[in-house]
Amino acid sequence: IGFGFGILSGLFYNFDYLILSLVFFVGIYIIENLRKPILTGFIADEVPNEILTSVISIQSQVKTIMTALLAFVFGICADFFGIGKALFMISLILIVLTILLHLVNNKNKLNINTQT
Repeated sequence: IGFGFGILSGLFYNFDYLILSLVFFVGIYIIENLRKPILTGFIADEVPNEILTSVISIQSQVKTIMTALLAFVFGICADFFGIGKALFMISLILIVLTILLHLVNNKNKLNINTQT
């Protein structure tokens, strides 16, 4: 949903519907702030207590690195294509990567289940 909001925000920005663009951009942050406690709770349920702080620390580090990389790519795209198109492209790329990673993960689970 957040990536979809990113696409809509970029499209509305390109067509000069700045208020709608802003609404969907704020939606990205709302989704992110709803998602983070859910993910932290899931990690706390799945990871042994002895290593929980290390796992949460690594999660934070990975998020920081990914944010820096996305900001860099977004900046390059914005320089060449404009802010609206950059937001659209980054969101679309992230949707495609999410789908591909989901398919690979499901394929690996299927292979593991058929081997046992």
